[in-house]
Amino acid sequence: MVAFFAVASGQHMHAVWLLAASEAHARQIGQSLSRLDEQRKSAAIASLQSTLGANAFEIEWTAGLKLELDDAFALAQLAGDVPIELAS
Repeated sequence: MVAFFAVASGQHMHAVWLLAASEAHARQIGQSLSRLDEQRKSAAIASLQSTLGANAFEIEWTAGLKLELDDAFALAQLAGDVPIELAS
């Protein structure tokens, strides 16, 4: 997921928005993550909550839940512009 790269590259708000948007849209279509991806998502969320603080995380999570699918894709493209050394 691009959100994991956003976390690694310090794009914390983008990461929260992408994680929330992906969760909201997955629920809409009845899709679930693999066990490994669910563990990664949980670890990313815990890291983001620690970095941003619980209140700021909740505010950004709520904003991410409201993202339209097209907006989430556009944000993923922006967040996906990660330097090669971080992505490897």
